[in-house]
Amino acid sequence: MQMRGHSHHRVHVILQGAAILSTSLADGRKQILRVLMPTDFVGRLGSETTQYDATALTDVTTGSFSRPAFEALLRISPEMTHRLLHSTLKELDDARELLLLLGRKTATEKLASFLLALQRRSQRLRPNRIRLPLYQFELADLLGLTHETISRQFATLRDHGVVECHGPRQIEILDIDTLVEMSGGDPNEHAVSPVMQ
Repeated sequence: MQMRGHSHHRVHVILQGAAILSTSLADGRKQILRVLMPTDFVGRLGSETTQYDATALTDVTTGSFSRPAFEALLRISPEMTHRLLHSTLKELDDARELLLLLGRKTATEKLASFLLALQRRSQRLRPNRIRLPLYQFELADLLGLTHETISRQFATLRDHGVVECHGPRQIEILDIDTLVEMSGGDPNEHAVSPVMQ
């Protein structure tokens, strides 16, 4: 979708599908930084170059805007500016959660936290049945784990009756309270609504 260091004159909002933001080190190692889902922006306002690589994981439909025209609209539309600020702050919160997840959580807590975050963001009519946007080796890269560890953690969740796997990327959450407990989180944070707000 876009490559780091390239100039960009448009910003995009994902309408359907999923993508990832990633970066690469000089020796070729890649780190996935964020999974992008519907309503997420691709591209950075106020900068003429792209900071990260954006790669589609599925067929992706986006809305596209001229970056200069969009920035001009923000200058005359307080409501649009407020919504973009809200989106930016939410992205900052997500980044802080990812720092906690990568730095302090066990492998089980990492996978459970990821599944909960994905479930909260799901737009499906059956919110407890989610589709993983990443293959297990990509999920391992995102969470700082090995592919083998991810496989073992999925087996642990299945053995505890927390999730059921329907194919390689379809996951059904059977016991969300236990999943919250296994994530190291507060059950009250997930008790209001299972659907992304």
